[in-house]
Amino acid sequence: AYLKLFFGSRFELQYLDTPRSERVRRWATAHRIPFVDAELQIDERDQIKEQRGCSKISSIADEVVR
Repeated sequence: AYLKLFFGSRFELQYLDTPRSERVRRWATAHRIPFVDAELQIDERDQIKEQRGCSKISSIADEVVR
C-alpha cells in the first residue's frame, strides 16, 4: 500500500490468485516431497502470510489474475 501511495500511477500491483491445490502440487514437485508434507508447509506459509495481511492485497491491486 505504501509503494502505491508513494509512486502513484508509476507503480502497478498485480495479485495472482492461485488455488491452494495448485500451489501444493507445485510445492511438492519443486521440493520433491510428498503431497501431504507439501500441504502442511503451504498451510504454515499461508498462516504467516495471513498474519502479515497479505489477504488485503487483492483489494488494492490494479489487476487480480485468477
